[in-house]
Amino acid sequence: MTLTKNIFAEIKASLSNKNDNSYKDIIKFESGKTYTVRLVPNITEPKKTIYNYKHHSWKSHSNGQFFTSLCPSTYGENCPIDSYVMKTYNNGTDEEKKKLGDISRK
Repeated sequence: MTLTKNIFAEIKASLSNKNDNSYKDIIKFESGKTYTVRLVPNITEPKKTIYNYKHHSWKSHSNGQFFTSLCPSTYGENCPIDSYVMKTYNNGTDEEKKKLGDISRK
C-alpha cells in the first residue's frame, strides 16, 4: 500500500473500533523515565497506526503527589480502580464519594 488519502481514511475508521485488543503488548514503558516518540503511519496496516488507551489520574490525599496509571480495560482486562470507584459510588459514605471526584478516567 502506498501513502495516499485512503490510508488516512482507514486510520480515521480505526479510531471508532473501541473493542480492538490487538495492542495489548505495545507501549510498555518504565515509570519515572521520559521517552521521545515519533508517530509514523503504518502503511501496510493503517488501522494499527493509532493506539486508543484509557488511563486514570489523581492527586494523593496522603502526600500530594500526582499519579497516573494505564487502565487494564485498555487491553480487555478488569480494572481494580474502576471496580473500586463503582463499589464506592454504590455503597460508600458521603466522604468517600466526595474523594472519588479526584480520580479521573480518560
